[in-house]
Amino acid sequence: LSIRRQRQMCIRDRRLTAQSKQVLDGVITQLLPFPEIQIGIAAHTDNRGADAYNMQLSQDRAASVRAYFQRFGVKNVQSQGFGETQPIGDNNTPQGRANNRRVEIKVLSDECSG
Repeated sequence: LSIRRQRQMCIRDRRLTAQSKQVLDGVITQLLPFPEIQIGIAAHTDNRGADAYNMQLSQDRAASVRAYFQRFGVKNVQSQGFGETQPIGDNNTPQGRANNRRVEIKVLSDECSG
């Protein structure tokens, strides 16, 4: 699951918006029946701003999503920020930059597979 909608987080901020919380609430609802499942949160930025700033911002955003999940009962969550190091779009275009500003939620292990 990749969350790429604009304004899902405040610009230059780690805080979740009401819109992003709605999206995350839906994900949490799907995850709660599986308490042993392990989830990874990966946050990314576009290339505007200094590399170090973008790395820290992405780490803070990933941590915000992790904390939100944990507050509502999803406990096995890892988070990592990648800054601008893994673009999926062209940072020379507005649409490409928008695509690069994203949070990805991945299932790392399935409690039913073991």
